[in-house]
Amino acid sequence: MSITGRSGAQRYGDPQTATRYPLACGQDLEWQVDNDSAQAVMNIQAIDAGSIVVPSVCVVGEQPQAAEVTLIDGDSRWELPPVPNHAAAMPDPGPEHVSTHLDCFHTHRALSNAQLHFRLRGVGRPSRYLLTASWRPLELENPAPPEESICATPPPALSQMSQGGPHGPRTCSPTCVAMVLRGLGAQADLEDTRQRCYDPGSKMYGMWPYAILTAAHHRHVGATEVFVDWSDPLRVLEADTPMVASIRFARDTLPGAPLNASGGHLVVVHGASPECVVVNDPAAPEVATVPRTYDTIAFTQAWLRHRGAAYILSR
Repeated sequence: MSITGRSGAQRYGDPQTATRYPLACGQDLEWQVDNDSAQAVMNIQAIDAGSIVVPSVCVVGEQPQAAEVTLIDGDSRWELPPVPNHAAAMPDPGPEHVSTHLDCFHTHRALSNAQLHFRLRGVGRPSRYLLTASWRPLELENPAPPEESICATPPPALSQMSQGGPHGPRTCSPTCVAMVLRGLGAQADLEDTRQRCYDPGSKMYGMWPYAILTAAHHRHVGATEVFVDWSDPLRVLEADTPMVASIRFARDTLPGAPLNASGGHLVVVHGASPECVVVNDPAAPEVATVPRTYDTIAFTQAWLRHRGAAYILSR
């Protein structure tokens, strides 16, 4: 695998969450609380040019009126849209050497003193929460397949095409979220999940923070993270935790997929080996054909070559 840039992750949660989340997680950030909000800061320091930076906020219990994330480097700052985005408006994109992309940042110049500021509006210090930040090169060449075989318990299958109604073709994200939540024991109604994952600003169902917000509604913690290889994802599967992977692939490069090509699609990964990856693909035309097995090399290219993002929803 050729990686031209650094990758990394920081995770912080309350003691219960830090212990149960399937990847290494620190216990508690220092929170500053004022009359109408709680704030915390992650010090990341160096981030290379050409990186994607993905912050993630999950608060279980009293939901904030809005969660806001700001990336700061020296005197420059960039803001993502608040979640939920009640104003249905995009913030100022900030200086051009970082661009905002609804649910992540792309760096076009190296940052030397980067911080992520998290603000929760309308709540005090959260008692159960997970804040994460992960970053990696936006593009990789020839990401390596997994070197071992790990399987998690497959979640119940759902088809966005046969069960998603008129919005079905646009709802791979909420369909995957509903599958994983049902596997965790939640009563995740597909229509309710679709509505909770809808972002009025972009009019999209696939914005990553809304998937995490929906998990929190069902009292499960979660995060969107980006990966450069299979090492951490295999640890997630080893903890019996299926994950929702964001993939994109050119025409006929993912044999056996119900879609011929996609510029952005989500599937539930519940098993991986050097030979194959086992998924629930919500784009299948009927529930019986949602379980799929894909060639590992083809799937790894579709997932880890660009962004390498996944939802990790935990017990």
